[in-house]
Amino acid sequence: MNDTFAIIYADQGSPDLRELISKRNVAALPVGGRFRAIDFVLSNLANSGVHSVGLITQRNYKSLIDHIGSGKDWDLSRKNGGIMILPPYDLGTQTGMYRGLCEAIFAKRDFIDHQRDQWCLLLGTDAVYRTDYTAMMNAHLENNADITLLYASNTTLAHGDPYRKLALELDARERVTKLEYEAYDPKWPNICLGACLMKKELLVQLVEDTCAEGKYNFIYDVLMPALGTLNVYGVKAEGACGRITSVKSYFDLNMSMIEPAVHKDLFGGDTPLFTKIMDAPPVQFGSDCKAEKCIFGNGCTVEGEVINSVVFRGVTIGAGSSLGSCIVMQNTSIGKNCHLRNVIVDKDVVIGDNARIVGSPHDPYVISKGSVIPEGFRG
Repeated sequence: MNDTFAIIYADQGSPDLRELISKRNVAALPVGGRFRAIDFVLSNLANSGVHSVGLITQRNYKSLIDHIGSGKDWDLSRKNGGIMILPPYDLGTQTGMYRGLCEAIFAKRDFIDHQRDQWCLLLGTDAVYRTDYTAMMNAHLENNADITLLYASNTTLAHGDPYRKLALELDARERVTKLEYEAYDPKWPNICLGACLMKKELLVQLVEDTCAEGKYNFIYDVLMPALGTLNVYGVKAEGACGRITSVKSYFDLNMSMIEPAVHKDLFGGDTPLFTKIMDAPPVQFGSDCKAEKCIFGNGCTVEGEVINSVVFRGVTIGAGSSLGSCIVMQNTSIGKNCHLRNVIVDKDVVIGDNARIVGSPHDPYVISKGSVIPEGFRG
């Protein structure tokens, strides 16, 4: 992997995420009590020995840049290589939003041309999984592949939200024979996790030829035509995984992290999951509080009842309040005697006393970042 660099495309994300991406992109979404979605991709790269990374941003990337900083928390602050933020419009060649991944790569050819490594990993940011990309490289070489895609055989990924869902049909040798894109109920359960490996020269050639024809969709205009001319293979990722493509999928992913087996797959194991270090004291539990099946970030103060919930750093939950199946993001204050069920509370929210807010598991109630909920509110 010392001869491999990575390009991460941190686009805005699915519009079905609604309020959750109004002030950030999907890569910066908080998950699992103290992490961001981008942490999984960067940690996979760091643990795989990939130390040269280009991060292509689209819009609403301020919080993402603040989180990554110099990249030191992922061992990506280096004299040679490291992580480079590639914001839009920096070359004066763009007049609007990128029309697809191909155009984003085409605009950043200067970064690609300066890479001495011969292999390129293309990565998205709406999939959460743990893997060692070395296994992907080994399979790529063994198969004499031109393109290798990372996928998961997961029934929970194969149904529901079709946003950028790419299903793979594979033969007995793991060669990709057919692709199905953005189907609600795809024919095959093998869902691509947004990781694609190929040689740098091949990537540049494919992207330049595609953009020259006024086409910019990487799936439709590069991968699908490649099945007829190139060797395209799949490599299966083991363990728990998820995609963040809607409010419900975000809610379900965080709720699944409470389960011990999923928690072990995503946060345990032999390789660490890195994130930005934030110093804070341990969780302070009041004498009359109750907490069952929860994830807590440090710096929280809990006086009420919290069941089956994910609570991020620095959250305060007042006495007499009851939370069930909720996601409460950083630095939120929940007053006394509140009742919350199936609610996603974004960062820096203040909820007054005696509020009652109830959503459903299929349609969680979302409170936007920085909101102030008055005392006695019903929602």
